[in-house]
Amino acid sequence: MMAKLLVMMTLQADIAVPYRATAILFVTKIR
Repeated sequence: MMAKLLVMMTLQADIAVPYRATAILFVTKIR
């Protein structure tokens, strides 16, 4: 159960980091 949670958290982190980077790029591009 704990391993599953860890895997899900790492997957979310892998998805969130590039998403955040693209969001920042998008915002800076608009400005």
